[in-house]
Amino acid sequence: MTGSVCSICEETNTGPGATVYLGHEEAASGPGWAYWAHPDCAELVPAGFASVAVACAQARAAYMQSRRQKSRRRPP
Repeated sequence: MTGSVCSICEETNTGPGATVYLGHEEAASGPGWAYWAHPDCAELVPAGFASVAVACAQARAAYMQSRRQKSRRRPP
């Protein structure tokens, strides 16, 4: 799938092989949500969650924490 948004880093996925399908979550009404990620971001998704949305939220928190730590290491 091209042109989707990564569920972890929230950047646009483009190009062949740029996405990994994480799963689908049903909605009370409507089609629900499909979750996609960059291959590197998909590695952050923990296994064993019943909810794809919760697993993606956990991975997003880990991703944001790593970005904050990297930005703190930069020299002034």
